[in-house]
Amino acid sequence: MRTRAFAAPVRVTVPSSTVHAHRLGYKGHIYTPCSRTNFDTFYCQRVNSGNLLSWRSQRRKKQEHLGLLCSRMTEPVSTPAGPRPFVLGLTGSIGMGKSTVSDMFRKHSIPVLDADKLVHELYGPGGEAVEPVGKLFPGVVVDGAVSRPELAKHVINQEANMKKLEAIVHPLVAAQRDVFLRQSVKDRHRLIVMDIPLLFETSAEKGVDAVLVVSTANLELQKQRVCARPGMTEEKFAAILSRQVPDDEKRKRADFVLDTSCAVDETEAKLVAIIHTILCRPAPTLPFPQ
Repeated sequence: MRTRAFAAPVRVTVPSSTVHAHRLGYKGHIYTPCSRTNFDTFYCQRVNSGNLLSWRSQRRKKQEHLGLLCSRMTEPVSTPAGPRPFVLGLTGSIGMGKSTVSDMFRKHSIPVLDADKLVHELYGPGGEAVEPVGKLFPGVVVDGAVSRPELAKHVINQEANMKKLEAIVHPLVAAQRDVFLRQSVKDRHRLIVMDIPLLFETSAEKGVDAVLVVSTANLELQKQRVCARPGMTEEKFAAILSRQVPDDEKRKRADFVLDTSCAVDETEAKLVAIIHTILCRPAPTLPFPQ
């Protein structure tokens, strides 16, 4: 009686999303991974499982199995959605302490996409928004960058101009958002933060898993924080508030509310508790919310 310990290797290629190769075989077959790139390449080898089969019987079963295996390789495989980070939307009215909370997230190694910072970069020298905004509002580009004080003259209390500006800026910010999300999946982060001041106003809450609203019941404290900023006036403060969803409504629509009227250490302790609550939830799966 003739037996073979190994038959000739048969090279097949399967998508990385396919279930592990050993699940495709049956008794006596082993599939050994030989590389892992965009596609996983496996060598299929017929291994003697100890059964004393005749050489013809072994060859027939091997041929039948390889035919079944190849047919499975060519059939479309339904890929389950993979894990992804939890996307937390961070927002709050002007002067509520959102920037401080954003820095706290970074302190705890949680990536933050700052929409305001992105806009500053788009308006800065070489920014993608400089040319189209300059064409829309002549005179706002100074030294190769968009001058925010000059731009404010065209958009404050002028809703039509504001919508034209948003039509330029929002798609550019969305493109950077997509880059940020893809990178977060590669880096295997469990939680990421989207810092968006006008989150509810632009319906951006649809693109996050939950919303954290930074707020304070002390409206005088809010006014003091804002008016202490360079170039800020009460008129500008009132104009900005008029474009934002009222704080009371934001609180009602939020999944989490963080009161920043207390000491910084106390605020951070509350934030850490929120982070732990989120990380205790099951990891969401792709795709990201739209």
